[in-house]
Amino acid sequence: MLRSAQRMASAPIGVIIYAILGVALLALYSSWNRPLWYDEMVYYVLGGFSSPNDVLAVVGETTTNINQGTTGAYMVVDYLMLSMFGAQSWALRLPSLLFGIYFLAAAAVFLRGRGVGWPGLWALTFLLAGQQTLMYYVGEARTYIPLAAAVTGLSAYYFLPLADRRRIGPRLLGWSAVVIGVLFHPYFALYWPLILLFAVLVQKQWRNMVRLANPVLVVTGTALYFAVASATWLRGSARREDLDPYLFLVDPLWRSIVAQLTQAIYVERILVVVVALVFVISAVLVSRSRAEALDAVRQWWPPVVLLVISFLSAMVISFISLQQQFWIIPRQWIASIALSSLAIIWLFSAIIRRILVVQGTLPAAITGGVLGLALFVGSVVPITAQVDQLRGWSAQRAGVDISATASREDLALELDRVAAGQREPLSEDEWVVFSNANIVLGGPVWPEFADYYITRDPAEFVLRD
Repeated sequence: MLRSAQRMASAPIGVIIYAILGVALLALYSSWNRPLWYDEMVYYVLGGFSSPNDVLAVVGETTTNINQGTTGAYMVVDYLMLSMFGAQSWALRLPSLLFGIYFLAAAAVFLRGRGVGWPGLWALTFLLAGQQTLMYYVGEARTYIPLAAAVTGLSAYYFLPLADRRRIGPRLLGWSAVVIGVLFHPYFALYWPLILLFAVLVQKQWRNMVRLANPVLVVTGTALYFAVASATWLRGSARREDLDPYLFLVDPLWRSIVAQLTQAIYVERILVVVVALVFVISAVLVSRSRAEALDAVRQWWPPVVLLVISFLSAMVISFISLQQQFWIIPRQWIASIALSSLAIIWLFSAIIRRILVVQGTLPAAITGGVLGLALFVGSVVPITAQVDQLRGWSAQRAGVDISATASREDLALELDRVAAGQREPLSEDEWVVFSNANIVLGGPVWPEFADYYITRDPAEFVLRD
């Protein structure tokens, strides 16, 4: 069984199966038919502006309040998508889907370089199906999946052999990861040095650290990062009123982080027990002598350290939220979840390979089967839930009476009433309703949506629980 899997690893079928599983995974979490909600609506209304300059002005005015903590890059990209494709929810979310593709490709490059075979890559897709907090943002018009994609791409780049990085493919990988990271999310600055130091440590490249880092890439990326930051999120943040930083956590902070980093396994406690037992038993099986134990440690410590880095980086981000008197929200750890997903598959693969060397084919096949079954079992409930959710959204959309849906004329009328002082400004919920109505009716994004930003003072925006 194991030898058969190894033969498949060198065949095109491995790539094809990974691609099929990846497409299915992305389709499952694409949210292609989900109605917009508030956090996406504030990006959707940008489609009502007539020029990119107007959107850039909004970016400058709102990335310290309504859209605080963002670089504005996703806002600009969404404006371009809506300008090209019109009032389509899939157009609004298309950037995240494309970054999801990038993430899966970069994950494959990283894990293949760590000796993980194609069966391990197939297992990754089932693991990710259970990492719901991570994969949800493949279908959400927000800045989170670009961060996960950039961090994964940078990890893949820094683990490529130095000699290979002269080729165009590796260069594109490194530069694209950095550009995506610095343009789309402030937290990329935290992960960049951590990934670099980890790569240096694992590859024992202390003497070549500067060369490994790629000074031109570092200087250019750093300059671009601070240029974007100084024009957007670094200038300030929204006012707050007695926010409870732990509002979105149901467990203590450390346990919440562990639960998110290992969500696909943690969600079923029996899976936690099974995986822990496999690890302990495997450690015993490969430690018949001191030399064998040391060999196991040499193979297993890198993915274990990557898990630790994932935890510590999530903890640092949480402390930043506390320092800023902001909510600690699991989605803030999305890049750490991406790294932990890579680490889990890397560790599982290292365990199986070590057992193969020490104990032979049958014990390795049994170990691989148990771990693979654990990942599959952990993915069943999330996959079923996502399928039911997609069906529910389709039924909801099919039941919408377009003739009774709020129209552009209705929106214009309400805005005129607001301007005449005949009613209060539209509520956030009303803007969401009109946004979804525009999507149902189709056509271009209504220009009246620009009033969402034009008619308000962003400085009055206040965050409340």
